[in-house]
Amino acid sequence: MGETPTLSPYSHNATAGSYMNLLTYSTLFATDMDLNPQPELVESYENESETRWVLHLKQGVKFHNGETMTADDVVFSYAHAQKDAHMGSYCRPLDHVEKVDDYTVKIVMNQPFSPIGHMLHKVKIMSKKGVEELGNDFGKVPNKVGTGPYMWDENNYNPLSSWSAVAFEDYHRGKAKIEKITWNVIAADTSA
Repeated sequence: MGETPTLSPYSHNATAGSYMNLLTYSTLFATDMDLNPQPELVESYENESETRWVLHLKQGVKFHNGETMTADDVVFSYAHAQKDAHMGSYCRPLDHVEKVDDYTVKIVMNQPFSPIGHMLHKVKIMSKKGVEELGNDFGKVPNKVGTGPYMWDENNYNPLSSWSAVAFEDYHRGKAKIEKITWNVIAADTSA
């Protein structure tokens, strides 16, 4: 019937996967209705120079696995994104992300890059510990490495037929009003 789809934040090119990622992951910045970048997992920030930004992270943000997000997770997530074939193009102007303290990171660019806010809303922040426990095999189990408003429902997870996401109780912006979302896979007949 086909391969089990991966549910990593990047290893797909499907619009449905992008929608799922919006529900299960958060980013340092999000975009508002006018597509302007706004802090999401960032409390405040400073621009030190044309190529250096210091970001102060929100404290107390929880991953779906119960871990608290720290600068280590942000550094890990950006390093992971830079290795991805698709995300690497978005991250090309990025030299590296470094930890300043548990809730502060420094973004270092290769060159001045005016749309940095848009780059910062593409990279999904993942639990370093959670990804290491998965062995980077996002598609085998409903992973709990995101901080988004929904998490995968272990009671309904068969990626080739149907899977659900349930509202995350500890979402940093408050629990979502819709309790559960279910996707049903409809196989397309391509033999015609």
